[in-house]
Amino acid sequence: MPKEIVINARPYETRVTVMENGKPAELFFERASGNIVGNIYKGKVVRVLPGMQSAFVDIGLGKDAFLYVEDVIANLEKMLELWGGNDEPKSTGRRGKGRGRKRAEIRDLLKKGEHILVQVSKDRIGGKGARVTSHVSLAGKYVVLMPTVDRIGVSRKITSPDERKRLREEVEKLRDPQLGYIIRTAADRCAKKDLKQDIEFLHDLWAAITAGADTLEGVGLLHSEPNLLQRILRDVFSKKFAGFVIDDEDAYMAALDFVQRNQKELANRVKLYTGKKPIFEEYGVEETIEDSLRSKVMLRRGASIVIHQTEALVAVDVNTGRFVGSKNLEDTALKTNIEAAKEVVRQLRLRDLGGIIVIDFIDMEKKANRNTLFERFNKELEKDKAERTVLNINDFGLVVMTRKRVRPSLERMTTQPCPYCDGRAVVKRPETVALEVLRELERIALEGVRGGLRVELHPGVCEYIEAEMAEHLNLIRDTNKLNVTLLAKEGFHREQFDIIEH
Repeated sequence: MPKEIVINARPYETRVTVMENGKPAELFFERASGNIVGNIYKGKVVRVLPGMQSAFVDIGLGKDAFLYVEDVIANLEKMLELWGGNDEPKSTGRRGKGRGRKRAEIRDLLKKGEHILVQVSKDRIGGKGARVTSHVSLAGKYVVLMPTVDRIGVSRKITSPDERKRLREEVEKLRDPQLGYIIRTAADRCAKKDLKQDIEFLHDLWAAITAGADTLEGVGLLHSEPNLLQRILRDVFSKKFAGFVIDDEDAYMAALDFVQRNQKELANRVKLYTGKKPIFEEYGVEETIEDSLRSKVMLRRGASIVIHQTEALVAVDVNTGRFVGSKNLEDTALKTNIEAAKEVVRQLRLRDLGGIIVIDFIDMEKKANRNTLFERFNKELEKDKAERTVLNINDFGLVVMTRKRVRPSLERMTTQPCPYCDGRAVVKRPETVALEVLRELERIALEGVRGGLRVELHPGVCEYIEAEMAEHLNLIRDTNKLNVTLLAKEGFHREQFDIIEH
C-alpha cells in the first residue's frame, strides 16, 4: 500500500502523520507555542562546570541551555551521522578553539561571560533547559551547510559512484572554501541549477545570521527553524509518497507553492482534503493517538506489548496473552516475538521514545530462533530514521538499545503527572483538552449544526480556553455561525467535557 503524509493544520496546532500500509507510522506535532530545535541564538556563557565537562548558556529563554564539551570541540562524525553523510575524503584541517585536541577541557574552551553562537539540538524536556551545540548546521533541500567544518560529505543512500562523484565536483565548484557541506539524499540526479540555487540560499542565510550576531547586543534569537509543514516538505516528502493530503486551504496553497518551486514533478501529489469527517478521523489517526497514550498495545493474534516510560529508560514487555499457537511453546514464542518486534518499532516511532530502551521478548531456547528474531527486529528498525545503537539479543530474550530523540515524546508532550493520584500516572494537559474541544466544535459544525452550543468542562480547561484560545474559539464561532458558551463544572474530571445544543 503506498505511503502518504496526512496533515491536520490549524492556527493553534499542526499535526502530521506518515501513513504506511494504511496505518499511522509516525506522528509530529507543533503547537502555537512553537518548536525551538534548529533555532540559532547568540548566547552568553553563565557557568562553566569542569567536573561535568559542560557549561550553561543564557540564550534568552529564561532557562539556561546546556552545552557539553563535545558540542564545542570538533565533532564531525556526529554531524555526518545526523544528516546521513559519509566522511570522504579527508579535509585539509579543522578550525576553531580546541579543534584537534584529544582531551580538550571545557574550561580551556569557554570562559564565563563569553558570547557564543549556538544552535538548539534538543528541545526543553520537563524542567531541563534545551541542549545546544556550537556547530551550526543549516539544511536546504539538497545540501546541509556546516559553517564550522571544512569538508564535503555525501549521503550514504546515494549509492552510484558516478553520481557521488558528480555531486562532489559540483559542490566543490560552488562551495565557500571556509565552509563545509553534506549532500543530502534528495540531491540524487538533481539539476545543477537546483543545487546552485540551494547553496546560494544557504550562503546568504549564513551571512545574514553572522551579521545579526555582530549587531545584536546581549543574547537573543538570530534564526528560527522553518515551521513543521515546511520541514516535512523539505526533509520527508519525496517520490516515495503517493500523496500529501492537507485539510486547510491556506496550508495547502503554501505547500503547493513550496513543492512547485522545489519538487515540481510531485506537485500533483499535493491534495486538499474536502471530506465530511475531520481528516484524522477519516485516516484513523485520532484513535491511534489515544492508543499511544496507553501502556498496553494489543497484537493481532491476542498477544500484547506493555510499554512503561521512566525519566531515562523505557521498558517494553512482550506477553503471549491469549495466543497459544498450534505446535509447541518455542514456535508460539517465535511467532509472538516476530509480530511484537514489528509493533515495538512502530510504537518507538509513533511515541518518539528515546534514551535506553529494554525490550523483554519471550524467552526462546534455540539460538537460531533468537538470531532470526534479532534479524527481523533490525530489519524493522531500518524504517526508523532516529540515531540508535542496538545490542545483540541475550539468552534471556532481552534486547537493549539506545535511541536518540530531539523533541519530547508523545506522552510527555500531551500529558502531565496526574494531580488526582499524586503523580502516580498522567492526565492530559489543559491545553490538550482545550484543543480537543475546538476540534470537536469544528466536527459538529461540519455536520451542519448551527445556532447555540453550551460546552460544559473542567474549570481549569475553561480558564485556559478563555485566557489562551479566545481568538481561535471566536474564529470557529464566526466561521461556522455558532453561538458557543463555556460553562465551568466543578465536579468534572480534567479530561471530561460535554457539548449540548440549546
